[in-house]
Amino acid sequence: MSSKFTHVSASQIKTYLDCPRKWYLQKIVGLPSPSSASTELGKDIHSIIEAYFRDGLDIPETDTGAIAKRGLEYLPSRDEDLSIELGIHEALPIKDSPVPIMGFIDLLHKGAGFVRIIDHKTTSSKKYTKTSKELGYDVQMNIYARSIFDNMQALEQVEVVHVYYGTKAPAWSSSVSYVLTRQENDDHFNEIVKTIDKMKIDAIKEENEVEKNLEACFKFGGCPYRSECLLKRKEIDTMTQTQSQDLASKLGLTAPKAPAQTAQVEAKIQAQIEKPLAIVPPYERRSLFIGCLPQKSTIAPVTFYEAFREEIQMICNQFQVFHLSQVDYGKGWNAFQSLLASQSWSKTTTAIYIDPMSDEFTRVGSLLIANASTVIRRV
Repeated sequence: MSSKFTHVSASQIKTYLDCPRKWYLQKIVGLPSPSSASTELGKDIHSIIEAYFRDGLDIPETDTGAIAKRGLEYLPSRDEDLSIELGIHEALPIKDSPVPIMGFIDLLHKGAGFVRIIDHKTTSSKKYTKTSKELGYDVQMNIYARSIFDNMQALEQVEVVHVYYGTKAPAWSSSVSYVLTRQENDDHFNEIVKTIDKMKIDAIKEENEVEKNLEACFKFGGCPYRSECLLKRKEIDTMTQTQSQDLASKLGLTAPKAPAQTAQVEAKIQAQIEKPLAIVPPYERRSLFIGCLPQKSTIAPVTFYEAFREEIQMICNQFQVFHLSQVDYGKGWNAFQSLLASQSWSKTTTAIYIDPMSDEFTRVGSLLIANASTVIRRV
């Protein structure tokens, strides 16, 4: 077993199930994982709720505090039997995992004959919330439930709860719960153990031997390791024509076809080589990739938020918010649209990737297309 794979967490397992190569690059190779405005906002809300229960502090009268306060109606009162940010690896260790499982239960609520595992979730839209049935299969909640069952032998069921904090207007919050039985948890945890066993095997492999899921390249604004993964020379150089066409097809691009080896074709190619070409200076090239990535490129596209990090931060600071969407009546996005229209892209940014289903594409997609010299769209 790799010396770097000494423990596992629910988030690691979820990443591995999504794309084993992404997990490998993040946890075994140790490539940094960039944060985002939504991630930082989620951390802030967790910290506020934690301080409310652990230290008895009031919810601050801020925009972030207002989001946190909306979830209080779904949470127990502070005078009940609660454990806050409980480390299961220390207080409730799981006994039969291939490697130690680490994790923190946001809020453990115990009462007469019941145990509730509560997890805080921030999300921009209700469409990202789980149903009760989906929650019963959730990897994280089944790991937490396992830690309870392993250490409370008389208990036959536990309630798992997601409390959702809506981060975008209009204001909302909600709660979803599921009563998980010991038998259900046994079945789900057996599958989790099988996944951990696969992770142990992959942890000692070479990077190019670990499976990659190309469909995960575009999730959640784009995988931060897609350039490292897709442009790996030792893989590209050994690709057959069929493999390269298959990769391009999965990426939504048109794969190059092998030229017919005829004198007529060779003559056409030579004529094109000898034909004078208009040279476009590098600082004037702006390529926009909509829902797709280049199969081969000397410069990998950056995500929308990577490209405009400074501009977005400047506007957020101006309105004293964490994200453009938190500004009332769309004024944050309006300010960014005006800024983009007046100054276009930075000269140092030659290629941008954007998800066509994302909010940012809805808001500024037309402006990005207007400013791009080349637009490559997934079909």
